[in-house]
Amino acid sequence: MAYDKQTKDEVQALVEQNTKRMTREQYLHPQTKKGDNARYLRNAMEAFSLPPIDIADAQQVGERITWYFNHCINEDMKPGLAGLCNALGISRMTFFNWQSKVTRDRKEHHELAVKAKGLIEELYEQYMMNGKINPVSGIFLMKNNFEGYYDRQDVVISPGNNPLEPQKDENELKRLYSANDVEDDYE
Repeated sequence: MAYDKQTKDEVQALVEQNTKRMTREQYLHPQTKKGDNARYLRNAMEAFSLPPIDIADAQQVGERITWYFNHCINEDMKPGLAGLCNALGISRMTFFNWQSKVTRDRKEHHELAVKAKGLIEELYEQYMMNGKINPVSGIFLMKNNFEGYYDRQDVVISPGNNPLEPQKDENELKRLYSANDVEDDYE
């Protein structure tokens, strides 16, 4: 089957468009299409509109967590802690308190929170390793939502080399050293 030059050029352009890597500039900007924001809002509103559950009942909490992850699968959306909390009808602080056992004696709430958060952490890690989210966003999310992810810079301060102290100019140093001259003290 023979194709005309225009068809070949169009196919070639489509192949190049769909297989070439994004430039740094493209990668750092949001890649939303018309209708994306409405879809995200519909998904959030669906979770927001759920009937309340008894959050003291670990079984209901577990069922709602499962509902949220299945909802993300069915709607092909990335799960997040804020979305999970929205589905549960709780604040992120309440969720973090469950995870750290601050407000609940119940082991079940702690275990559910740790497992759900671990699942989201695993997904974020996979998204970042496979180029499915912007690395800067991924780093921000990991450092701010999960333990053990942080930037660290060690600063060593030793006597006589303290970068926090103002530096003395040459005349000030001469004055200090000449004032402490031993010979002058015995005259």
